[in-house]
Amino acid sequence: MGNHYHLILETPEGNLSKVMHFLNGSYATYVNTKRKRSGHLWQGRFKSILVDRDSYLLELSRYLHLNPVRAGMVDHPAEYLHSSYRYFVSDTSDDVSSPQVILEMLSQEHVAARKKYQDFVEKTIGKELENPFDTVYAGLVLGRESFVRRTLDRLSNEQLQDEEIPC
Repeated sequence: MGNHYHLILETPEGNLSKVMHFLNGSYATYVNTKRKRSGHLWQGRFKSILVDRDSYLLELSRYLHLNPVRAGMVDHPAEYLHSSYRYFVSDTSDDVSSPQVILEMLSQEHVAARKKYQDFVEKTIGKELENPFDTVYAGLVLGRESFVRRTLDRLSNEQLQDEEIPC
């Protein structure tokens, strides 16, 4: 994606703003130093959505891995250099990607999980997928109705005023 990026992050400490500030700031410093320039790289604040792991995480992962294919940037998700897809479907790894949570949704056996994930993603190449972002509730929560209700019930007015909300 030329003007934005997508991440699936788990922040059990509720420190997403700090993580994103560090990530965007570090990357901006890197690019600005390399290109001998200054200033922001991204316009506006990041968007975040709380995702129901049980019913939407796997589908969201597939949707994001197929984003460069749908955009016509590559023919296959493994061809997109800025994607974690290859770490999901092969034995290679990096210091950033952690596909285990998603792969374990398909199988506890690593080789089988990687193959099942590859099949899950690649069987839909060229097909129209439902955009999971179309069902985000109030721009904040993606999940079944029961998950949305539980999440909203957990957020009291006091928590909504906090800088960070752990979920």
